[in-house]
Amino acid sequence: GRTTSAELLAECSDDEDVLLWCLRWRGLNCSLARSLGFSESYAQRLIERCPLSCGLCEGDADFCMDSPYFSDEQGYSCSSWSGYDCTRLYSGYSRMGMLNIQAVCPFSCGFCNEAAPADGRQLLGEQVEAVADAACEDDAEFRILNHFMCGDFVGKTCTYSTIFLEPRWLLGPQAVYKWHHKLWSHCPVSCGRCVVPGRPTTPDLLLECEDDPIWDEWCSYTIRGEACSDWQSTMLLANPHDAGSFNRTLFERCPWTCGLCTPPSCPGSTFR
Repeated sequence: GRTTSAELLAECSDDEDVLLWCLRWRGLNCSLARSLGFSESYAQRLIERCPLSCGLCEGDADFCMDSPYFSDEQGYSCSSWSGYDCTRLYSGYSRMGMLNIQAVCPFSCGFCNEAAPADGRQLLGEQVEAVADAACEDDAEFRILNHFMCGDFVGKTCTYSTIFLEPRWLLGPQAVYKWHHKLWSHCPVSCGRCVVPGRPTTPDLLLECEDDPIWDEWCSYTIRGEACSDWQSTMLLANPHDAGSFNRTLFERCPWTCGLCTPPSCPGSTFR
């Protein structure tokens, strides 16, 4: 019969029937499942069937290893990816397929040797006080998996759970640092890690009845002629915890698009 949860825990192993699913959580605290929006039954099954990946076993476990059972979308094993940049999107592979490679082949992808700073383990929950910086600018050419750009993170938590709720890309603190440091360094404005000098405040935008000049395209693209109060009917957030931040950013930085003000007018003989 199927191995029981107690037997899996005693053997310090994951259920082979759901091995790839377990590997997506390897190196993470699986108690995050509920806070990330997964159901209670999902979280409970994760704890029961994936004790090794969830770090529930006694003693130290080597979390950075390839799965010996994995074959990618083209039939290649993990070892075939040694020396390649697994963060790129290659011809013949889907974005989700590449994320699976990153999740189950950390050794071959070179994530195991990635040096992280001492505070790397806390980066997901790190609160950064933004400071004015003349060099504060997003990289317009930056793309994640050749698709997502900095603007896709405006108003949202600047982590990869913003795009993909299931944390298959999180491989422990070293890879967490690798992924997020790249995102934050290329998208400091969208991620709120610096302040553009002279950027209008929310009262300034309301007074002039204009959208944030840095995010004006984001404002118009996000709403697309709809009422701002109805954004939840047209915008699907992968991480439900982003709702408050997204709503606040939308109304604070897009007052003109949201119809929160009336543009100032001048008599015909005067100029502003």
